[in-house]
Amino acid sequence: DLVDLRSGLKESLEEMGYQVWASEFSGFPVDSGLHAQDNCLRNVERSDQYVLIVNDRYGSVYEGAAYPRHPLADDPKRSISVTWYEYLRALQCGRPIRILVRERIWDQRSVFQAARKTGTDLKDAGLSAELFDFLDFVCRQEKANWIHPFRDLGEAKRILCDWLRQEEAQNARQFEREVRELLLLGGYRGLNSEPTGVPYFVAETGDAQVPTQWAVRCVFEAQRRATRLDDEWRKFFADFEDGNYDRALAVTNVDFDPAIRSYVGGRPRLARRVKLATPAKLLGELLDLSEYVRRVRADYNGYSPERQALYLPLRTDLKKYFVPLQCKGDYTGDLFESIDGFLADPDVNHLTILGDFGTGKSCCAMELTMRLLERGGPRVPLFFSLRDYQHEETLQSIVTKGMTEKYGIVNFSYPAFLRLLEEGRLLLIFDAFDELATLSERWATVASLRLLNAAVRGRSKVILTCRTHYFTTEAAAREGIAGSMPRGGELFAELEGRRNYAIVYLEPFSPEQVREFVRRHHPENTEEVMEQIGRLDAVEDLSTRPVLLEMILKTLPRLLKETGPLNLATLYETFTRLWLDDVAKGDALTPQDKLRFSQALAIKLNQDALPRIHYSALEEYVGDFFQKLLRSPADRFRFDQEIRVCDFLNRDAEGYYQFAHKSFMEFFVAQEVAAALLRGEVSPCKLNDAIVRFVHHLVAPKHRYEQRLEDGMVYVPAG
Repeated sequence: DLVDLRSGLKESLEEMGYQVWASEFSGFPVDSGLHAQDNCLRNVERSDQYVLIVNDRYGSVYEGAAYPRHPLADDPKRSISVTWYEYLRALQCGRPIRILVRERIWDQRSVFQAARKTGTDLKDAGLSAELFDFLDFVCRQEKANWIHPFRDLGEAKRILCDWLRQEEAQNARQFEREVRELLLLGGYRGLNSEPTGVPYFVAETGDAQVPTQWAVRCVFEAQRRATRLDDEWRKFFADFEDGNYDRALAVTNVDFDPAIRSYVGGRPRLARRVKLATPAKLLGELLDLSEYVRRVRADYNGYSPERQALYLPLRTDLKKYFVPLQCKGDYTGDLFESIDGFLADPDVNHLTILGDFGTGKSCCAMELTMRLLERGGPRVPLFFSLRDYQHEETLQSIVTKGMTEKYGIVNFSYPAFLRLLEEGRLLLIFDAFDELATLSERWATVASLRLLNAAVRGRSKVILTCRTHYFTTEAAAREGIAGSMPRGGELFAELEGRRNYAIVYLEPFSPEQVREFVRRHHPENTEEVMEQIGRLDAVEDLSTRPVLLEMILKTLPRLLKETGPLNLATLYETFTRLWLDDVAKGDALTPQDKLRFSQALAIKLNQDALPRIHYSALEEYVGDFFQKLLRSPADRFRFDQEIRVCDFLNRDAEGYYQFAHKSFMEFFVAQEVAAALLRGEVSPCKLNDAIVRFVHHLVAPKHRYEQRLEDGMVYVPAG
């Protein structure tokens, strides 16, 4: 019933440069695999703007297959027309909507409402109840509910064209504002963030005393077509040269037509001095992350047991030995496939990966970083090992220290980093949260989470790894993470009320994964090694954790000679003895001296609540610890050198030493706690779940509790 009107509007809009999709005309995109009505809804989703025109017909009821038949949440049994559904999809997709209603229909709405109140048969009144229900639905919406009554084609054209011109002007101002903000973030000077309405504006870069002056022109293409060469562009290029500007910057929201590129490229003087860009290009130039990428790749690809990794906390050759893990939780299955799902999910900004010690959290985080760097994509993964930032107080200090001091980024700008984060250009990977939150009280955990979750903004994505025991239950994990999410403020407005965080738990190795891990380490005799592992008592639980399975493989010949069941403590004791006999070589200190020092250092770091020690403090501590063995000033240097190459310790790029795996420190602390308990004393060492587990395995074989039942209850000794 609107063919002539729609045809006239289509012609007018095309004269303005718009591409118009109307189902009765050629050029309307059609997918032959979809129902005709589904094609209409799909095209609404693909459009930039939606125009709704209402006359006196309600239209056909939706009977397609690609969308729910009853989409209204407050009226779940109601079927709606295709037109109603189109408006609903445009609303849900956030499309700009302009609504035109024939004036006589709009005037009849009050008649319809009065008739319905008095119980009048609406059919006798000649009114379509469904049509006015649709109009009532539109009017009840919080947005996109402004009605433009029209009498004829001329009035409809004026309303629509005026709206589009206003939109173009508003979008052009907003576009220029965005460009100015990007230029300021990129180090340009001499401009403010607000548009001035001039054809082009001036900006400066370089030395403040002898600056480079830029003439900057911004053009917003409302029709989303490539910017074409016209008289305005020719005038701009001429003005730029005549105005004694050093450089020119031309920015468009889509791209430049080949004619403009040819015009600039064919004139050597212009080609040297004119830069053609889009906001996406300006955004990508805000930070040069090439040195970060180079350093991460060099560490990963150049791993060697003889070479200390400088930037990644590598303890093994991931490229050679890494076996993908499985997870469960909000995402289930292959961990990396689940992370791909998280990255593609617009409603989730934050993913926490929980797992017990030795389950491969850090290895997964580093392997993920490398895989995403090699795969490429819209987001650059930035890896931060949080053990290096224990005393940083803000997200800004963590990021700035990491990017400048560890990864060598020159001219790093934190505001530029935040803009890239908000625009979905970065993926932050925070590894070992449990080493940042050194206190286990709930308030400290939530406070630390809030510190990191300042990164949850806009289209950002953040991954955090943590030991499971930092949250007492699954509910506590979800409560802690949810409670730390930022709320309120303009930056977080779009996150309000959304389930914007997810949690997954790392699964232990399956038998197939254990075999694959063994095959990667022993490709020539996999079956023989598997048979030897099978001969060990009580090995099943230990072999399902990558770190512990690697220790089993390294100590396998010695483990086979042991008597009694294998548990967590005996595995670490055997690995320690192997290190003493075969690795901790040197003539300055005996292996037993090095073991005593490692145990003492672990206890010191535990009681001081420190994850690491600086080389200068380590040298002093070595001298104090071995004071009785010092025979000359040279001994202090030799002792310090042998301790630094200890297999239990590694060094980071800042000169700090820490235990190569936190579990070694926890094992040594547990030995002290267990010894104190067996003496009937209480150790002052701070406990966590892993230390308590080690203590159990150390004490249980040497202590026999009295076992008895009283009234169906198990007796537990005092204390």
